[in-house]
Amino acid sequence: QYRGNDGGEGRESFGDGDVRDVLNLFPLAERLGYVDMTNVFMLGYSRGAMVTALAVRRGAPVNAAATVGGLFDLVSAATERPPLRELVAGAAGLVPASDPAQLEAALRQRSAVYWPEQIGVPMLLLHGGGDGVARAATQSLAFAQRLAERRAPYQLVVYDGDTHGLTFSAQDRDARILDFFARWRRAPSPVQTPGTGEAPPVGP
Repeated sequence: QYRGNDGGEGRESFGDGDVRDVLNLFPLAERLGYVDMTNVFMLGYSRGAMVTALAVRRGAPVNAAATVGGLFDLVSAATERPPLRELVAGAAGLVPASDPAQLEAALRQRSAVYWPEQIGVPMLLLHGGGDGVARAATQSLAFAQRLAERRAPYQLVVYDGDTHGLTFSAQDRDARILDFFARWRRAPSPVQTPGTGEAPPVGP
């Protein structure tokens, strides 16, 4: 879970510390010795989609990324859902903003629709047409349009009437994500068992 949530350590940090936590997973995985670092993928739901885009922007070494019900334009989302604006700028102080202009700047910094040129990996964007948390039109559809303008590789699927997490299309959702990642899979690199300098055993 994100830092500072559900009893976790640290303080909540919306679109900043949470992104650093994700980026720190990559050197950790590499040090384990048995992870195929040539085939790393990222999946983010809702706020996790924002974190995914920010991590990619900051150089996350992934082949491709997939999102479900993604938040890609926090300026629009905060206008459509005032509670989100209150969450971001309220007493929790998730985004340090002392005035409306500073808040909007902070929201733009966290919104991939404003910097599609900094998304350097293929993206799969899945969204529910009945999403009551993040509207498909102002989030995944808007982001897809920006990617299309730059001729960046992406796929967009909007499920008519489905929910924020694509509850009614879970099987198709998961199949599309796995298929998309398989499409961008590379030949695996040799991996080693930690401390032995040998490849892990093959077989059951």
